[in-house]
Amino acid sequence: MNQSFANFQATIPPLEYVVYIAQKRSKERLYRPDDSYWERLPAYTISRCPICQVDYTGKIDLHSLGAGWSTSHAVSGKSFFSAEHEHIGCNHFLAVQRFVNLNGMIPSELSGYTAQLHVPFVIPYFLKPKQMSWAVIRHFDICRLESADGRVYCFHTHAFEPPMTTRADMKTSTGRNQRLLEERSAEDTEMLTDAIYVPRYTAYAITYYADNPKRIWYNRARFEQRYGAGDSEHRGMIMATMESMRGTYAYDLSYWVQQGKLLWFNPVDMTLHTAPVEEFPYRDIHDDSLSLSPMYF
Repeated sequence: MNQSFANFQATIPPLEYVVYIAQKRSKERLYRPDDSYWERLPAYTISRCPICQVDYTGKIDLHSLGAGWSTSHAVSGKSFFSAEHEHIGCNHFLAVQRFVNLNGMIPSELSGYTAQLHVPFVIPYFLKPKQMSWAVIRHFDICRLESADGRVYCFHTHAFEPPMTTRADMKTSTGRNQRLLEERSAEDTEMLTDAIYVPRYTAYAITYYADNPKRIWYNRARFEQRYGAGDSEHRGMIMATMESMRGTYAYDLSYWVQQGKLLWFNPVDMTLHTAPVEEFPYRDIHDDSLSLSPMYF
């Protein structure tokens, strides 16, 4: 394999990769990828601490959305892709949050996909003006297996099919019969041999750093404790993602760059960047796929 982009390295041939995904998505047993899977995944720089310049790295599967790229508000903030295969690097790490933007496309390769976080935003609580804290954003390309004529390899039918582009396509897809990997046709197997990984989606990582992360977590926990006092059903969300989405300037990433609180990591030259805001590459991120809701299908 020698296929690579600025944010993606293809290290597993398609014929072998679909076996891992078939195992991972199996409903018959809880699948835990074996060592060979993780050994073949490349390590990427997820972020870099703006305080001590130490890299936060990890093994990430960018070959397909089927690797486990759903997004949710209910996260701990302790890892970007797999905590077991990530190395944070320093004690300034506060939290990390991931977003997946479908870039207006429907994930035809999956029978269902859960997405709650499409467009990146910051958590203002972590970036208070007098706090010695910062956030770093970068993006990754997530690919899709496609044939030379643009058909998509579907992990639930194990066949190459035309990509879905409308709501009607989404409704039709629910009637497709699921097939086992062993039932794949000889024609699809041959096409898979020549299939390529095409970057279609974008994952964003926003990583937070502080001179004293424990103090910030402690203050946040105390706030949740006071807020929920007397309410036996209150379950505090320490990451407070839904609260942040409603906050002023949460989605205005340029604002946080101007405040000196948000930096961006350039995966091409492997450097951290700050102002000027005119050079900030994440100023205007949209997700046209929201118009194709529901995203649970």
